[in-house]
Amino acid sequence: MTRRPAGLLLACAAFCAAGCAAPPVPELDSFPGVAELGARRAPRSPRRVAVECREDPALEEEVASALRRYPVFARVVPAAEADTILRLRLEDQGVRFLGTNDRWGWNVALWLYAWFPSWWVRDEDYEVDQRWALTLSSAASGETLLRMEYDRSRARRPLDDFERGWILWGIWRVPGALGQANWRRVRRSLAPYLRRAVAADVLGLLAGHPDGRWTEETDP
Repeated sequence: MTRRPAGLLLACAAFCAAGCAAPPVPELDSFPGVAELGARRAPRSPRRVAVECREDPALEEEVASALRRYPVFARVVPAAEADTILRLRLEDQGVRFLGTNDRWGWNVALWLYAWFPSWWVRDEDYEVDQRWALTLSSAASGETLLRMEYDRSRARRPLDDFERGWILWGIWRVPGALGQANWRRVRRSLAPYLRRAVAADVLGLLAGHPDGRWTEETDP
């Protein structure tokens, strides 16, 4: 290998190294409307609530943890101790390829000279979204106290070849070569980020954020 190609390879590797680190899951405080909740000293509602999400137990814990941290309800408790159940039901979800990012061109050079290191560079951007229906119900009678709606939660992140599912010569063949297995892999890779976004949206909705539909007048 001549000095020039070796130098180019090192330059590509140095530039792309930043693309190999997984972006951290954002803190709840970074979402609009959530940071203001931390300044509240009294809960919005005196109810003892349990969270239920049968379709995604990990989301159930994410939302419960968020409600414990911010004063929306008096307490977040197991279902046996609750007077109110907050249920989340998935209504719709989507996943899409947004395009390549500014690492792609450098990653092509890395692919040409070394091939396999390029697999770990996050040079493709993807988005997942979900829309959930939220209900507050009486734990004793099962009566629905309130239904809540919001548009949808979204998460966008760059992924590497393994996070979107490895494809032979994928650097040239995506998005045309993406199949159902790849889309499922993308959903799994972005799931922690989307769950955090859903939890933030639920907090904003329950706390009466302007984007939500629960106001003081409709408080159950």
